[in-house]
Amino acid sequence: MIYLGIKHNIENFLYEEDDLKKLSTHELISFICHIRNWHRIYFNADYRYDGDYESRWEEYIKDYVLVKEIWPDNYPTEYYWVDEKVLRNILNTRPNIPNKEQKKQAIKKSIAENKRKVRRKLKYKR
Repeated sequence: MIYLGIKHNIENFLYEEDDLKKLSTHELISFICHIRNWHRIYFNADYRYDGDYESRWEEYIKDYVLVKEIWPDNYPTEYYWVDEKVLRNILNTRPNIPNKEQKKQAIKKSIAENKRKVRRKLKYKR
């Protein structure tokens, strides 16, 4: 992890590719969710910010995206940045994590297979 320095009393860190590979798939997916929410809040046409945010973080926003924030007392103390392309490339190499629908289908399939086995076992010879 690279320390980018303090800007407006907030420490900034940059995740390198090696650091991202060490993290779990769930953590990387949470980074993607944070990116989606953060962009929706700060760059959506419906939301107007005073412009100060973009000017304060312009040097980081150009190349990186914010993936994690530490807010101990209603004020951020640490920001973690990452190159989004590197993050998505790492996620593409990871195995698929089933979503809610895929989990339901897998459970239904295993129940159906087990029912067949149970029926076979319960047949009595007369």
